[in-house]
Amino acid sequence: MLRLWNRMSARPAGRPRRCAASPIQFEPLEPRLMLSGDFCPPVFVSVFADNRGQIVLTASEDLMPDTVTPGAFRIISAGADNIFGTADDANLPITLQFDPDVDARRIIFQASGLEANQRYQVRVDGSQIRGVSGEMIDAEFNGPDMPTGDGTPGGEMMFFARPSSAPIAQFVTSLGTINVRLFQGQTPLSVANFQNYADTGRYDNTFVHRSVENFVIQGGGFIASPPFSQQPPRDPPVLNEPGISNLRGTLAFAKLGNDPNSATNQWFFNLGDNSANLDFQNGGFTVFGEIIDDAGLEIMDAIAALMTINASQVAGAFTDLPVLNEGVTPGSLTADDLMLIERISIGMTTSAEPPDELDADSVSVFGPGSARVTVYDISGLGLGPVSDMIDVRFNGESISSIRLLPGMPAQGAGIALTSSGSVGSVRDARGADAGDLSFLISNAPVNLIQLRGGITGFNLNGQLVAGIQFDEDIDGDGDFFDLTSIFVPSGRINSIHIGGDLGGDVVLNDGAFRIRVDGMTSNVDFVLGMQGIDTRPMNMQLGRVTDSSIISDVRIANLTAVEWVNLDGTRDIIETPGVNRLTITGDRRAGIDGNFNADMILSNQDGLSPAAISRMIVRGVMSNSELLLGGNIGTLIADGGLNNVRINSDQGIGALRAGPVSNTIFVFNGDIGNVRVAEWFGGAILADTLRTIRTTGDRSQGLEGDLAVDMRLAGNPSIPVSIRSAIVSGDLHIGFWEIEGSVGRIVVRGDTRDMDIDLNGSINLFRSNHVERTDIIAMEIRQIRATQWEGGLIQTNVLQRLNITGDNRAGLAGDFRGDINTLRTVRVDIRNDLRDSTITVNEFTFGERSSLVALNVTGVIINSTIRATDTIGSIITNGMVNTRVFANVNQNLTGFPTSTAQVGDFGAIQRILIRGPRGVATPAFESSIIVSNTLGRFELSRVGIDNTGAPFGLAARNINQLSYLAGGESYSFRLLTPSSPAPPPTVQDFQVRLGLLAPPA
Repeated sequence: MLRLWNRMSARPAGRPRRCAASPIQFEPLEPRLMLSGDFCPPVFVSVFADNRGQIVLTASEDLMPDTVTPGAFRIISAGADNIFGTADDANLPITLQFDPDVDARRIIFQASGLEANQRYQVRVDGSQIRGVSGEMIDAEFNGPDMPTGDGTPGGEMMFFARPSSAPIAQFVTSLGTINVRLFQGQTPLSVANFQNYADTGRYDNTFVHRSVENFVIQGGGFIASPPFSQQPPRDPPVLNEPGISNLRGTLAFAKLGNDPNSATNQWFFNLGDNSANLDFQNGGFTVFGEIIDDAGLEIMDAIAALMTINASQVAGAFTDLPVLNEGVTPGSLTADDLMLIERISIGMTTSAEPPDELDADSVSVFGPGSARVTVYDISGLGLGPVSDMIDVRFNGESISSIRLLPGMPAQGAGIALTSSGSVGSVRDARGADAGDLSFLISNAPVNLIQLRGGITGFNLNGQLVAGIQFDEDIDGDGDFFDLTSIFVPSGRINSIHIGGDLGGDVVLNDGAFRIRVDGMTSNVDFVLGMQGIDTRPMNMQLGRVTDSSIISDVRIANLTAVEWVNLDGTRDIIETPGVNRLTITGDRRAGIDGNFNADMILSNQDGLSPAAISRMIVRGVMSNSELLLGGNIGTLIADGGLNNVRINSDQGIGALRAGPVSNTIFVFNGDIGNVRVAEWFGGAILADTLRTIRTTGDRSQGLEGDLAVDMRLAGNPSIPVSIRSAIVSGDLHIGFWEIEGSVGRIVVRGDTRDMDIDLNGSINLFRSNHVERTDIIAMEIRQIRATQWEGGLIQTNVLQRLNITGDNRAGLAGDFRGDINTLRTVRVDIRNDLRDSTITVNEFTFGERSSLVALNVTGVIINSTIRATDTIGSIITNGMVNTRVFANVNQNLTGFPTSTAQVGDFGAIQRILIRGPRGVATPAFESSIIVSNTLGRFELSRVGIDNTGAPFGLAARNINQLSYLAGGESYSFRLLTPSSPAPPPTVQDFQVRLGLLAPPA
């Protein structure tokens, strides 16, 4: 890769460089080494040229100020023909900056009237500039990585500057220069947005207005002139392009809260690793560049180390304003106090030679007018007679038809059509074994291009071909060395049909109605413009596609390909207003699955359809792709599944049908319709609502149908149910669901584990097999049904029914271990044991109805606490061990009350029936305490009276009915009060405390 600029360390002052050509000499009779006295003249050790015509030169020694004059410097544009060395080359006015008091080695000169990214030539007369040694600058340009000079003082430095294939942005700040590599291939929209601000000078004379310790420094949004709150003109917001992590030294765009696609001109540098926060917040913050060296990181850190002041009275954004001078206040703020961004520009590639003209070893056919056909011999094998190669028919100033004849060279022929009119057709009259062309160029519209063979492509970047001077980067992708197959700068093409392979870019500034490639499309950028007024959608039919992209200004009606895969690691992209239908067909006979691996940016700004993409069908796997959509998706079908896919849309999606899904993120500012996938493992769903989601499994692939995905649904006021149905054929696990709105049903045919389901509406049904470590939080839960529950929280205002059923076939007894926290619980049925759990019901109804209506435990209640703010209706179980049951008692009470004030006047437990397990003589009630103001009907079978001396039992002001078996005796009582004449006796450690307190010893 070409280097963009050169930097060589200057030697300390007073330490001269010795010329390599000067030999070391020894004086006789003296043991010391003597230098000859010949030293190299001063040179330029650093040359930087930017895309706005500014040149920065750094000399190897201090320069004599009176020799640094404007006459020594020239910047030359190529003129209207864009060719250097012709009569219309223009010397541009320049401004010179050289301040020996600041830096006596640094020269800056700037061209006026040069458009950004235009190529230019630089000349510096070394004979006019002298160093403090008195010698002239040795000025010959030796290349981007070499100091200037040929060993002889004087001479001329001449080089040519052109846009770089790997853009480097240079930030010139108050504390030094920061160089940033821009990720043009990965974030093309963001880089183009940033470069537009830089190219138009809107970042010049701005300042860093925010510095947050260990977080970011931010700038680009305010002009460094009083009153300092003025903002540069802003372009429309750019679509978000997340994906690169916000690590230390990366450059990203700031944006508005809760609006992922709101970035305009403000940028920030990450001072540390902010990936855990910024990669996901607000749709993810787009990183589009990175500081390239330690010197830049040191300057970033120096800016971050500046003191900050709160200048929000100047502008609301200035709460953390870094300043250079101590003692400055918001009222005394001047430009000298600010951390200035003096200039941001993009480095150019420099070379000693201008672009070459394509070898003119060619043949030409001239028509009756100015029209001409030129055939270039690219292979160097020689061209045959014109009549054997090509048949051209003219119609005045236009070409009516071109036929390629069997005598056309099989390889390495390029064709250029220059005409003042139009071209009717380019047809192939060769046989089925027709060879490939190198390129086809026309500077007029063509109705039909139909070739039997393919087009290999040729590097036309910067070339002069048939009088056409090509840009340094024809397709605008930042690569100056890629190949071009078809180039038509003006006029829309009706139809292109390539019978063979296509291996170079297709650049049609007015687009085409139809493009078909039967063979393989490799390393091709389709750049399809819309300079005319015809906005009809186009059709594209491709075979296998690798490492290729489409950039189109018009919508694509139908886009088909056998497959679309990336092999070189550079992200492919399809960028267009929209696609009506995209189909990746695969080819089973050829063993091609039909995979898709490309990014898509669909702006939907043409207004032709409400959908950015109406229907997308991928027969294979869709992987490593990111879709940024300005509209909705009608239907997405990926038979092979989705892997590492991210879809961002400012609307929704009608339906998704896919095989297995992994590491995939959906971000929709709208509703999602029906989702049906084989399984989903890893990633997230962010949308307003989700109609249905269903995992089906796939026995042929051994997929059970698991669902493991985070979900956040923001809700839609017009759709109260955020999820109508979620049906999981396998396990539901490892996910966080945050839902605004209600859920119809969640049915899990497998197990549920490590889930957190949080919604602010109701859920009609949650059903699963074994549930582990799972929280469900909702306003109302109508029914939960599981075979077993181990760990987690159920929290709701109203729990209508919880049913733990057990599953004998799976060896699940039907236990419940977990916490329940509600305002009211209607019914809980547990087939086996309630263990290590807390049930809390907090509704206070003054005895009008039960807070906990019914708790039925077929097994035993063990090591648990049941606490109601008001009344408990019924508890039926076969045993109760080391458990606490409280109704309307102090929240801090964990045992028997020590004061009657700890028990409220309205609490009641209407019924507790402890039956005892059948056929077992072990105690059914032991080590447990039940406390309430009133106990209704209590039946305790086989009370275990030995609790190692610790009292347990019942405490109440009144008991309506009580019967129990303790110490081999049966007891039965009715209407017990503190003044009852025969209160229940204490049987060893078992007590019945009427009036709540223990009887006197």
